[in-house]
Amino acid sequence: MDEDEVFLLNIILENVEHAEIEAGSIPRLLFHNREDPLERLSDNQFVKHFRLTKKAFRKLYQELTELLNLPNLRQSALTFKTKLLVSLMFFGQGSYQSILGSNVFTGMSQASVSRCIEEITTALNMNVMQQRWIHFPKDMNELTRRRARFYNATRIPGGIGIIDCTHVAIVMPSEEEHIYVNRKNYHSLNVQLICDESLKIMHVNSQFPGSTHNAYIWNQSNISYI
Repeated sequence: MDEDEVFLLNIILENVEHAEIEAGSIPRLLFHNREDPLERLSDNQFVKHFRLTKKAFRKLYQELTELLNLPNLRQSALTFKTKLLVSLMFFGQGSYQSILGSNVFTGMSQASVSRCIEEITTALNMNVMQQRWIHFPKDMNELTRRRARFYNATRIPGGIGIIDCTHVAIVMPSEEEHIYVNRKNYHSLNVQLICDESLKIMHVNSQFPGSTHNAYIWNQSNISYI
């Protein structure tokens, strides 16, 4: 076993708990006496599991806790920090909820994992979060500055960033299912992303189903005039 596997096995042995039962008289589990991944994992191990550095995670956690009125959130035995860790692991690894639900950092049911993902996704999609982190040039002055920065980093004249589309898998829709089937024969959204020379995302367009061609998405975009 490598170091990660030994660590995970130790957590399993020390923290075996019964699965949560949603209906009935059994109370919601309290996830006490668990080691904090921020304290226990090395920086490289943390990135491997959660796809963010510890510094980036702490910044994201702080921003979300300041923006959200946490006392008014749905009552839960899980801390907001745990919910964020669970969701980031799911986002980063793309594993099924049943797999994530048995992960040693959480020991939760699939229903609990689903609620965590929904809550964190809603928080990340708040307009204030998007406006804070996703910026596209709004005027010619900013566009000129962006072009200069991009040229200095890449020696590519006239550009401000890199564009591509990626297919994000989705559950089969109940309506117009066929338009979501992409060329690799699975259901998806064809999401257009633009990033700058530092790989910071400037623009996201997730409005089109998987069968849509990349060029069509660009032509329909409100920034295609650039």
